Amino acid sequence: MEYKLFLFLLITVFFNQATYAQNKQFTVSGQIKDTKNGEDLISVTVFIPELEIGTTTNAYGFYSLTLEEGTHELL
Repeated sequence: MEYKLFLFLLITVFFNQATYAQNKQFTVSGQIKDTKNGEDLISVTVFIPELEIGTTTNAYGFYSLTLEEGTHELL
């Protein structure tokens, strides 16, 4: 009985660590400005098509997205 409990706990810890290691995240952020006059662009959509997530810029043209590790196309 103790052997089965030990084995169960060992497997649980192993799979928990493997799952955690795959979820590395980072934040992409920036500011969008008009190229002609340098004004902040408000409510511009920033979108990652392959993940189907996005956000809009705030009143100062800033945006921020939290993504999983990898290469992503930003539109």
